[in-house]
Amino acid sequence: MSELFVILSMLVIGGSMSVSGTFFGMLLVTAMRYGLRQLEPVMTGMGIEMTGTTEIILSVLMILFLIWRANGLSGGRELSLKGLFRKKAKENVLNTEAEA
Repeated sequence: MSELFVILSMLVIGGSMSVSGTFFGMLLVTAMRYGLRQLEPVMTGMGIEMTGTTEIILSVLMILFLIWRANGLSGGRELSLKGLFRKKAKENVLNTEAEA
């Protein structure tokens, strides 16, 4: 059940309408889980009980994304190299026109 929740949160946070959004959601959730898992024993050693905090923070983050950013990080758009090159070409044209 725990792994199903993590996969679902990756989809919700990244955005299920695009592969690139799901990828970035996976990166964000994995980095956050790893960081919080490393923090739990340190805080428990200091006398602060943090068992289960990772799941709570992930749940709150997922709820916030569902409320304010329903399409996830990507907004339902795909990332493409063609789009990146097109933006650079457009910037170069604008820069040469400004110099002339």
